[in-house]
Amino acid sequence: GLGQLAIGAGGLDIAVAMGGGPYYVEMPEVVNVHLEGELPEWATAKDVALHLLGELTVKGGVGKIFEYTGPGAEKLTIPERTTITNLGTELGATSSIFGTDEKTRDWLARQDREEEYVDLQPDDDAEYAETIEVDLDELEPLVAAPSMPDNVAPVSEYEGTDVEQVIIGSCTNGAYEDILPSAKMLEGREVDKGTEMIVAPGSKQASEMLAREGWTAEMMAAGVNFSEATCGACIGIGHV
Repeated sequence: GLGQLAIGAGGLDIAVAMGGGPYYVEMPEVVNVHLEGELPEWATAKDVALHLLGELTVKGGVGKIFEYTGPGAEKLTIPERTTITNLGTELGATSSIFGTDEKTRDWLARQDREEEYVDLQPDDDAEYAETIEVDLDELEPLVAAPSMPDNVAPVSEYEGTDVEQVIIGSCTNGAYEDILPSAKMLEGREVDKGTEMIVAPGSKQASEMLAREGWTAEMMAAGVNFSEATCGACIGIGHV
């Protein structure tokens, strides 16, 4: 989301690199995901990634880097861009990236890091292995049903389904902007006794902002359990 190219590596690869050995990466194809429009009410950045998963499957990004461009990309906030690039992992992508712009500069300035800003945009004559068009105006809230991330359907298809556990957090759902709407919906209410709700802010900064504004206490009073930022709940090994 900040114009950074990040590529995952296994433990052995990292150990070899730390010892001075080379880290080999097969040259990936670069796919242009061209975004038009603007996210409608209730649709979120996660729905952009889920839409791609529904179209391409969890194997659709193998050996590829997804580069997000277009006027729709410019309208996304930095946390929204980060959510989309993080979820590129579920596509099997080597990496995902957005260019930088004034929103990037402003975000870095708010973090006292403006000097780190670098203007990064694709060349005018950039060529891509493939271009995927996504109209953000047409997206609706989506859900990935068990048991694969690409088993995608509109949330409306699951209306009335009993929910036993709700988890808000992780690397793609733990920003202040992700948690705040839920906090506001819970104001003056209680979590149903048949449902466990867990919130795991994705950063110390998000945790501090929620606490300073009183939302942490409000949610705890409603019956929410708070957790550290971990992968435990996402991969089904519990939470702390």
